[in-house]
Amino acid sequence: MKKLFLVTVLVYFLSSLSLSADHRGQLPPVEAPFNWNEVPVICGPHQAVIDKMERLGLYPLHASLGKKGADPNGEPVFMVLYYVNNEGTSTAAVITMPNDPTACVLYISYDVTLAPKKKNFQ
Repeated sequence: MKKLFLVTVLVYFLSSLSLSADHRGQLPPVEAPFNWNEVPVICGPHQAVIDKMERLGLYPLHASLGKKGADPNGEPVFMVLYYVNNEGTSTAAVITMPNDPTACVLYISYDVTLAPKKKNFQ
C-alpha cells in the first residue's frame, strides 16, 4: 500500500510540473564558506530503480519535495524518496525531477545508527 502511494505521488509529481530540458540551469550564488559541487549518482528508469530497491530489501519510508530557492513556499523542483530496510539498518535516497524519465540513487548506506531523539523534534 505504501509503495503504491509513493509511486502514485511520484507519477503525479512528474506529470504535473514542467521543467526545462536543462535541469541544472543557472545555479544561484551561495555564501562563503559554501560552494556548489557535483556528486556522482547512478540513474535509471523509475521502475528499474524501484525494482533495485526491492531486490535490496529496501522499501519507501517517506517522500519529500525540494523547493526552488530552498523556500518552503517555492515551486517544487525535485523529489527525494527515502528507503529503509525492515530492520532499519540500511537506507537509500533516490532523487527525481519533474518530466525526467529517470530517477537517481544518491546513496545506499549500511550500519545505520540513530541519533538521540531531540526534545523538540516530533
